[in-house]
Amino acid sequence: MLSDKNGTKFMKLNDNHYRVSFDIENPHMNLIQLINVDLFTLIYKLNPDIYESIRVEKMDDDEAYAIGILKHFFEDLGMPQRYSYLHIRRMHTDTNNPDVVRFNARTIYDKRPEGVSQELEIVSFDKMMSAVEIVSSHHLRIVQDIYVNEKVHISPMIEKFIGTIIMKICKRIKLFIESAV
Repeated sequence: MLSDKNGTKFMKLNDNHYRVSFDIENPHMNLIQLINVDLFTLIYKLNPDIYESIRVEKMDDDEAYAIGILKHFFEDLGMPQRYSYLHIRRMHTDTNNPDVVRFNARTIYDKRPEGVSQELEIVSFDKMMSAVEIVSSHHLRIVQDIYVNEKVHISPMIEKFIGTIIMKICKRIKLFIESAV
């Protein structure tokens, strides 16, 4: 367990596999309507101190391409600025477990998105797999597995930094949805 605050947990399962989990509840909203790729746009927009810019190219409610340029956090240390380029798909509900909706997001390594400077380096996670359990129409349980590229070693300092960012993102999305009326 790397962090456990306000119902959000961030765990390291092995050297290249991390998990974040949290619940979202709002008695005034049907949260099931939020379970589509627009949720990723909301995540980006709620975190302007983390993302310098974002672009989500939505194909439909089940598929999108997302480009996020992170702020240059370690410029003073000479480390490059990073960006993410993801292909996101909502998987259709599993007939064996209709109360879980899955999203798969894979990093696109083989091409650079238009408008992203050659000086930026891609974030080195290969994929994110999210499971959104529908506890009720007013309560969702989210578990996201993050798989870092196996060639990458993450130092404890960077791991702590990544954990802080992930916890901040989860806290903001949770607060935004739970406080909506």
